[in-house]
Amino acid sequence: MTISGKARLAGVLGWPVGHSKSPLLHNFWFERHGLDGVYVPLPVAPEDLA
Repeated sequence: MTISGKARLAGVLGWPVGHSKSPLLHNFWFERHGLDGVYVPLPVAPEDLA
């Protein structure tokens, strides 16, 4: 996967997020459709969600 300086960033936010399959699924479709983007897990502890 190549990420340019203009890539769109998306992600799943929460705690825990390490088990999420969302990045795998979304990044597959970004690559399949030639979209310049990346979907990442964004671990944020509950006390930091305020």
